[in-house]
Amino acid sequence: MLDFYNKLIFYFGLINVFLFLWVVFLYKKNRLINFVNLIKTVYKGFEPDTFGGILKGVVWAFIDGVITGVVVAFIIKIIME
Repeated sequence: MLDFYNKLIFYFGLINVFLFLWVVFLYKKNRLINFVNLIKTVYKGFEPDTFGGILKGVVWAFIDGVITGVVVAFIIKIIME
């Protein structure tokens, strides 16, 4: 059962990374500019105009997704017991 929770946490991290990259893509198309500015205040080092800044944002997005996955896995574990 532990394997299920680990996969769930990992998939939450990956989904968050893909959503983050989609938001950056839309930013490059002049959409979601205010939302990206909000993300810049949360993800330290994230700069959507440089490759290094996007890479830092991807790392932050993965960490954020993992934390979300841990919370969801914890809630599922409590409900299942």
